[in-house]
Amino acid sequence: MRTLLTMAAAVALIATAHADASGVRFEASVSSENITPDQQVELTVTLDRSGAQPFESYRAPSAPDFDLLHTGSNEQTQFSMVNGRTSVRVIEQHVYVYKPHKRGTFKIGPASVRIAGTDLKTRELAVHVGAPLKNALSQVNQTPQPGFTL
Repeated sequence: MRTLLTMAAAVALIATAHADASGVRFEASVSSENITPDQQVELTVTLDRSGAQPFESYRAPSAPDFDLLHTGSNEQTQFSMVNGRTSVRVIEQHVYVYKPHKRGTFKIGPASVRIAGTDLKTRELAVHVGAPLKNALSQVNQTPQPGFTL
């Protein structure tokens, strides 16, 4: 029994070391999976990697059923020193704001990146564009705020 526990601990340690060695998180998410034709959807692509891993290329996602209204990116660099050992993490975010062409369910293709010779892709995302809510405008204009005239 003790041998079995020792082997299980060794396997867990090896799996943890392997996860830390790759240490890359690459994912995409949307602000909402259900929107109306007059709304926008924000796509955020996040790449979290070790600063020691060489960044080779990035390809933005494709969204042929949407107009690209805005794009932006930011990068954070985190330094840490533990027991004299320095490590660096780089977190990049690419943000895309889209407006749909029409109603329906549309796909936003995967983004891709090449890190240290390894190709990674985000998952493909689906966004449903439905009919506008009934009386949405009349509800907004129904009760004016004090101090404002329409």
